[in-house]
Amino acid sequence: MTNPYDPNSGYVPPATGGQDPYGAGAYQQPGAYPTGDPYASPAGDPYASPTGDPYASQPYGAYGAAYGTPPENSMGWSIAAIVVGAIAMFSCCLGAIPLALGVVAAVKASSVSSSWNAGDFAGAQAAADDAKKYATIGTIVGGVMLVLAIVFWVVYFVFMASAGV
Repeated sequence: MTNPYDPNSGYVPPATGGQDPYGAGAYQQPGAYPTGDPYASPAGDPYASPTGDPYASQPYGAYGAAYGTPPENSMGWSIAAIVVGAIAMFSCCLGAIPLALGVVAAVKASSVSSSWNAGDFAGAQAAADDAKKYATIGTIVGGVMLVLAIVFWVVYFVFMASAGV
């Protein structure tokens, strides 16, 4: 029996009809290395980097990360509506209306950035618009109720003082 790995044995590999038995294409001489980039992306790869750098194919974060700045979330106005509603609640029972509107506005405002980061740009803009609407209405209604409550208590104490009570 001859050793197929011994170069002095005279072993000749069987003919395969011009086809590489391992399916790798044309036979290469020992010591020859393939040319080209073995890590190159195939043509039309949607995840390939335009610069050709395999490590720069996606930005930091999730796929499809948002570029630009998200819309203004009006969190400050929603907190103002909550505070005005809480103050109005101590002076009049109708303060629950601006307080509830402020809470709804805060919930909408907190969903703006998560919608934006998820790629739902229209949803982020809609949430920002709703937050601004509820916060503005809550702050205005709370302010009006606070002014009315102050007027009511001033009139009440003036009336009680004039009545001698």
